[in-house]
Amino acid sequence: MDANTQRRAAVAQRNEAYSRLLASRADWLRTRDTALARQLALAAYRVAPTVEARSSLLDAAATPTVTRLTGFTGPAQAVTFSPDRRLFAAAGDDGRVRLWDATATPAPAAVGEPLAGPDASLFAVTFSRDFRLLAAAGADKQVHLWRLDDPAHPRRLQTLPGPTSTVYSLAFSPDGHVLAAGSADRKVWLWTSDTRGSHRPASPLAGPGDAVQAVAFSPDGKLLAAGSADRTVRLWALTDGQAPTPAGTLRGHGGKVLAVAFSPNGALLASGSSDNTVRLWDLRGRQPVPQGPPIAGPSSWVNAVAFSPDGNNLAVGSSDKNLTLVRLATRRVIQTLPHSAPVTALAFGAGGRTLVSSSTDGFVRHWALPGPLLAGATGSIFAATFSQSGGILVTASRDETIQLWHVADPRQPTPLTGPIRRPCSADGYAGTIGLRPDGRLLAVGSRAGDVELWDLTRPEHPNRIGPPLVGATALIETITFNRDGSLLAGAGDDGNTYLWNVTRPDSPQPVATIRGDGALVLSAAFHPRLPLLVTADTKGRVQLLDVATPTSPRPLSTPLQASTGYAYSVAFSPDGHNLAVGGADKRVRLWALDDTGHPQALPQPLLGPTSYAYWVTFAPDGATIAAASTDGTVWLWDASNPDRPAVVASLGHSDEAFYVVGFSPDGHTIAAGSADGTAQIWETDPHQVTAGICAMVGTPITGEEWAQYVPGVPYKPAC
Repeated sequence: MDANTQRRAAVAQRNEAYSRLLASRADWLRTRDTALARQLALAAYRVAPTVEARSSLLDAAATPTVTRLTGFTGPAQAVTFSPDRRLFAAAGDDGRVRLWDATATPAPAAVGEPLAGPDASLFAVTFSRDFRLLAAAGADKQVHLWRLDDPAHPRRLQTLPGPTSTVYSLAFSPDGHVLAAGSADRKVWLWTSDTRGSHRPASPLAGPGDAVQAVAFSPDGKLLAAGSADRTVRLWALTDGQAPTPAGTLRGHGGKVLAVAFSPNGALLASGSSDNTVRLWDLRGRQPVPQGPPIAGPSSWVNAVAFSPDGNNLAVGSSDKNLTLVRLATRRVIQTLPHSAPVTALAFGAGGRTLVSSSTDGFVRHWALPGPLLAGATGSIFAATFSQSGGILVTASRDETIQLWHVADPRQPTPLTGPIRRPCSADGYAGTIGLRPDGRLLAVGSRAGDVELWDLTRPEHPNRIGPPLVGATALIETITFNRDGSLLAGAGDDGNTYLWNVTRPDSPQPVATIRGDGALVLSAAFHPRLPLLVTADTKGRVQLLDVATPTSPRPLSTPLQASTGYAYSVAFSPDGHNLAVGGADKRVRLWALDDTGHPQALPQPLLGPTSYAYWVTFAPDGATIAAASTDGTVWLWDASNPDRPAVVASLGHSDEAFYVVGFSPDGHTIAAGSADGTAQIWETDPHQVTAGICAMVGTPITGEEWAQYVPGVPYKPAC
């Protein structure tokens, strides 16, 4: 080996070491600072495309897209959207207010210069309902107003005096005629506007026994809520032309009440406290009452709460450095958005599809929701199948629901329909589905053993057709269509495999029953070109069946012993030359099918999972194999040379098992169903991922941040 070759080898080894170090730091940061984690993962991949760097990059891109916006020299204390959600504003300790255009692409853009005037920290900012006024207040005990006819050139208006101590919160009434300010002087200060837009002071509201930390108007403007450091929330009733009257005091928190928010319909009030909890109050009766127990989860003070525009979710910002989204129907956390410092404020954007947050690290973050995550099910996701177009994903859950998703943009999936359930009188769905190759017919298995057919010609309006397919007497574990969609196979816990002719879905016909020997059949698949069916069972066996004559299926060979435990999943390669089997022995095994009567086991199993290889599938081009494991990982292997498969990436690393994984028709996206009731989407093309990260990065990683997280590695930001 000459000197140049040795030098190149040394450089390559050094770069690989740097790449792995950057990837490990990015993985560590992913649950602490998503924005920085995405940049470090990309930097790792650009230094050297190691398996660790590729895995870190794909995992980082599978988090909600976040843009980090800078500008504050100290903590960012407040953030709010304009009522039309086209602008958002933030205020901070440097006494400045900054505006951004939320409609700019690909990322929010700063609007004009920072709004100056206050000479002390600002803790509150809000827009009037007609978008024309912006108010901000803080430590200088005054409320500052700007006119926003041209947001790029705001015009400063009068300053509203009154409070005798720091102002912590502001809110305009829905009609814009009243401005309320919560102050450390234990009062809620009010100003009313006249026809000329001038604001006149009204009598302040007294009652709180300590600083007023938060104020909010109900959507109809009839109630004003104030959260106080005295651990209470006080309500006042508002009537046109009359002074506000006390309407109740809500007690229950064990600490300061730092945040209050009304639901969009005004039926609920949420309050966040330094006791680390959120309480919900039902306002529909004559007297407000608690709605259920407190929502726990944050490990530190709750500084901000906000309802999503549809009222289904609650966003909670905490000093524990996390912003969590809670599904109110179940009170389950459905998403956690990590920050590098305490979250001080938050607000939802248009349709709840975006969220902005401020933090004491001086950054404002703009989040695209929900990111590549499908949430809503209350049970494990056991099936996830893409349509032929790739624009629709169908999932099935243990909670007995089927859900169709619009996934044309995998970074922003949205529900296409509400959850599909069986009538209460019938046994529920089993979490098992099969999609006809053309994507227009869906088969759904039940716990009792029957199978329903659904017409997806108009996927936004799925329609159940024909009578159920009967024969099986126990839960259906697997359903699959043959290549032309005329034959459907189903099998499960009664140990038998059933064939139906579904050429006419409105009148399906039973074709054959393949009797088992007591083992449960867990998986089945049709060959992509030949009239062959393969099944896998709980004795670790795989059986190839000739179904050229569907009424008389016959075994092609003795069963293959594919696993030392259960054989959970089987899949043919798209060209039909290979068969993959995932099993309880933590391996994926491959067979060559050049002679389908005599399958040949390939020497090298696919290794990596530390628990069951529960689901296995091939990419559409056959070059990649994916497996979902109950150890909380999804594995990708390069199978272009099946004799020597190589790991491409190890994804997920979740505390919850993955039960299914599927490729989109173009092979650039995978979706995996989890035991936590979510389905995670990954893009698999590093180049595509790279472009997406850099387009939305906002403020790049600084030299100081780089030195903090990867000391000793030369500073080389990825974007």
